[in-house]
Amino acid sequence: MAMRAPVPGFSKLLLGMVSVAMLAIALFYWMRAWRPDESEYPQQGLEVNHALGKVDWAKVKASGGDFAYIEATFGDTERDASFAENWQGSIAAGLTRGALHRYHLCRLARDQATNFIATVP
Repeated sequence: MAMRAPVPGFSKLLLGMVSVAMLAIALFYWMRAWRPDESEYPQQGLEVNHALGKVDWAKVKASGGDFAYIEATFGDTERDASFAENWQGSIAAGLTRGALHRYHLCRLARDQATNFIATVP
């Protein structure tokens, strides 16, 4: 059986891909701990939706969180599945909160407002 010749530049390509992957991992872990400078932004908060999973609201408050924007609705029919739980959790933690609506350009504003009003207390 004959051996194939190595692909020219394969080692450099592999090294480049590994370097990019390591940089992406490092950036991911750095971003997880990032927060705006409190001297410039004394009020700290976050935006949450169902995609983030269960939020530990006591931990948010303990780490310096002051407010939360909680996704409630999207368009004229969609509601965030974890809105009620997040809304109540933010109240229990003592955070100032606001409800978010993701506007859909292809739906009537009236119908979207109705969806939002029916969802947010």
